[in-house]
Amino acid sequence: MGWTKLVPLHWWPVHGSAVDMDDVPSNIANFYQEAVRCVSVEAPHAAVAMCRNALALIVQDKGSDAAKRAGSLANSIKKMVEEKTLADWFAEWATHIREVGNAGAHPEAFEEVTLEQAEDLKGLTLALIESLYLHPAKLQRMRPSAKLPKS
Repeated sequence: MGWTKLVPLHWWPVHGSAVDMDDVPSNIANFYQEAVRCVSVEAPHAAVAMCRNALALIVQDKGSDAAKRAGSLANSIKKMVEEKTLADWFAEWATHIREVGNAGAHPEAFEEVTLEQAEDLKGLTLALIESLYLHPAKLQRMRPSAKLPKS
């Protein structure tokens, strides 16, 4: 009798979910983690919509009052870059997340989102979270104490 090779369908925790999100606001972390789970079950439209939701919450968290009231996510991103609230590179990343996320949420108006696109957007969203929350918090914790060593 021959052996049947078993191929695992799901791993837990899912790949990419082991990122420590303690320094990220919980609502943003929750949407990112949901995007990770959506990618793991091959639901690319849902995944990119969750990345867009995380972005919208980042804008609400990091944006000025004027950016928050700009009327649309696209306008909020433009306002944040105008105000130099965030670096210029933020506009390109955020716009890409917003546009692909829109495609996931509105399939009637856009082409189908592929799993590869969802994986890429998940990575881009994580890079944004790392740049805005995780790296600054880590650097803050590593900051030298106020006292200098005696010579």
